[in-house]
Amino acid sequence: KSRLLLATALHAHDKHDEAIATLKVATTVVTKYLEEKETAEASIKGLKIQEKQIKKLHAQCLHRKRLDKKKEIKRAQAMFGSKSSAASTPDVSSSSSSPKNDSTASTTTVTASTPSTAPASVKPTS
Repeated sequence: KSRLLLATALHAHDKHDEAIATLKVATTVVTKYLEEKETAEASIKGLKIQEKQIKKLHAQCLHRKRLDKKKEIKRAQAMFGSKSSAASTPDVSSSSSSPKNDSTASTTTVTASTPSTAPASVKPTS
C-alpha cells in the first residue's frame, strides 16, 4: 500500500520513470502475497483491489510518458526542423536577397558617391 501511495505521488510530480519502477516492485509484492496459501480471505480482497489500482496507475504513467515523449519530439522538430520539412522550405539565404534589399543597397551607394561628384559650389553639410 505504501508503494502505491509513493507511486501516486511520483506520478503527480511527473516522475513517470520512477513511478513505473515503484509500481513494478508493488506488483511483485502483491503477487507474492496473493500466491501464498496462508493469506486471509479479507486480505486477498484488499490485495486484489490494490492490484487493480496498481495496473490502472501503471497504464496512466505509461500513457503520460508517451504523451511527454511526443510533445518533446514536436518541440525538437519545431526548434531544429525535421529533414522532410527542411527539404520543402525555401533556402533562407536565397530569400533574403530580395529586389527591395538590392535597391536600398544601390541607393546607399549612390548617395554616398553624390557628395564627391557634386559641383564645388555646393558645400556638403557635416
